Amino acid sequence: MDSPTIDIDQLIASFLSGNCNPSGKLELEQWVSLSEENKKVFDDSVKIWQNCQTPIFKSEMEHDKLRIEVQIFAQNSHQ
Repeated sequence: MDSPTIDIDQLIASFLSGNCNPSGKLELEQWVSLSEENKKVFDDSVKIWQNCQTPIFKSEMEHDKLRIEVQIFAQNSHQ
């Protein structure tokens, strides 16, 4: 049986946002240590994260969440 494929982009995003569990952190550390290319991808991701100039405010997230919920509701009510 094949082992599951790592979604490294999701793992990096989870780590950078502070939502990575200990096993995810270990998995990420192991992936980074596998090659210089992996280290570069991680380092570049960190730089992009640190240089992001557009903060997302809670009120904007709530507005977007409500908009999506309304769209889902509308689609479900038409089925």
